[in-house]
Amino acid sequence: MTVNMARVTDGAVVNLESWDDSTPETNDLKYVGDKLVMIGDSYENGKFYRSGIEVLSPVEMLAEENQNLVNALAEATELLYQLDMSNISG
Repeated sequence: MTVNMARVTDGAVVNLESWDDSTPETNDLKYVGDKLVMIGDSYENGKFYRSGIEVLSPVEMLAEENQNLVNALAEATELLYQLDMSNISG
């Protein structure tokens, strides 16, 4: 089986390569997994970044969007509750 790996030089992704799944990570060869990494992205502290923003996998992006929606719903619910309470007491 093959895995996607990024060739990293001086903290920058310079190439994307397919390797055998038994290939170990090295200082200049990092597992990409299902993250949407591109040449030109940066690599720091075990994470890939594009323009300073962490590169996520599709599943991670959906989870983040889901959390944003949950937060927005909670905020809207709280605002509606406050509006309703002000109408009752006002």
